[in-house]
Amino acid sequence: MSTKCTHSITLFTENESEYEWCQACGAFRENIVGGVWSIPDGNFGQSGIMTDIGKERKRQNDLKKAGKFAWTNADSSSHMVCLTSTTGIGAACRMAVLSEEVGEVARHVCETMIQADRYQPRELKKELIQVAAVAVAWIEAIDKELEDRLETAASPNT
Repeated sequence: MSTKCTHSITLFTENESEYEWCQACGAFRENIVGGVWSIPDGNFGQSGIMTDIGKERKRQNDLKKAGKFAWTNADSSSHMVCLTSTTGIGAACRMAVLSEEVGEVARHVCETMIQADRYQPRELKKELIQVAAVAVAWIEAIDKELEDRLETAASPNT
């Protein structure tokens, strides 16, 4: 816990909490009603964001293991049964999942444009982390496909 810096600015208010940024000392703090300032939960900065994306990827894999999803964007195309054609099945399925996540971000932004007090930065960040995690999963699948192709090309039985 710390006291409010005298040279900080209030960035936004959300759920009865006020958030401030102090440019002089580089602190980001949360004021929970009552005047107690603390560093809010969450990861900030590039390394923190990458950590959040990694946690979301793990969450997606855990949901798959629990049976909530048949596949994730990281799986090979052969696991995806959202289309009957085999041509482009991986890209089409992955694009559908990524588009759904981007749609959640768009919904949040549109609601904020209609009614500014609906702006929830933590919710928006959560949705953007999900977009990034789905994109990372797709990249993982591409890397696996490229690796498989290299192994096949290097195989003496080819």
